[in-house]
Amino acid sequence: MTAAAPSPPLDYLPGAAIRRRRRRRTVVGAVAALALVVLGAWLGPGVWRRSLVAYRERGARNYVAPPDRVVYEEDPGQWAALLARPNYRRFNSGS
Repeated sequence: MTAAAPSPPLDYLPGAAIRRRRRRRTVVGAVAALALVVLGAWLGPGVWRRSLVAYRERGARNYVAPPDRVVYEEDPGQWAALLARPNYRRFNSGS
């Protein structure tokens, strides 16, 4: 029997594919980070404003006035007593 001929050497660098994959991953990560920064700068102020409005609306929804606070009084006899208290003012409805 004849001896098998030696196989030819492989013509690639074992680390080239790994380096290429690592470079691709780095580039994709950098592009994703840049996209997040640009998107945050573009949408950020509007999102911030909407979150502040939602925060204030939640506070307004959860507000409960004290039970002794008078908002509207029809009896003119009570007006003088209410106007003597601090932070009470008379408003005309305009009609």
